[in-house]
Amino acid sequence: MGVASGWVGSSAVSVTGERSMKSAGAKLKLSTPFYMSQMVGKSVQDFSITVGRSNFVVLVQATNIQIVPVNNNYGGYSNNSTTTGAGSAVSSRVQTQNPAGSINGSLLGCSITHLSQTQDSTKMYLGLTNGPNQNFTLSFDGTNISFTPSSFANNTRHYSAIVSKNWLFNQNGKTISVYKV
Repeated sequence: MGVASGWVGSSAVSVTGERSMKSAGAKLKLSTPFYMSQMVGKSVQDFSITVGRSNFVVLVQATNIQIVPVNNNYGGYSNNSTTTGAGSAVSSRVQTQNPAGSINGSLLGCSITHLSQTQDSTKMYLGLTNGPNQNFTLSFDGTNISFTPSSFANNTRHYSAIVSKNWLFNQNGKTISVYKV
């Protein structure tokens, strides 16, 4: 939730937890000097994710094309991730079924297609529609995770990060606030 208009000062305090407007502005990524009206609509978080569990399958060639269930995927998907093919963009032979979880917000001015981690894996994946080719660090409720670009397919730049095994699995069902560090 962003800073509301009207009583901007009290709204900024409730959103940022800072009583000083200079400190509140810094948390909202405003450089000084600034007008308090510039705080309206801004939020400390860039996006939030409600972690859910999805299944994914791999297409294998035996005598004909067969679908084999592989593992569980934990994370969130935006409404357009299935239409853009973001769930299968890492490999055309991997398809996410019944994507669960949700993502609200944007990052680096781009729509977020997915954020996921396979169960028992130490890799986390993030997709941004036409995302920039750059490294960045995100804070997930205080846990900093660094992402690097890994591929570009279906108008989606994919980023990967090394995290502890089952990090998203352990967050299943939770809503996490995320912001760029």
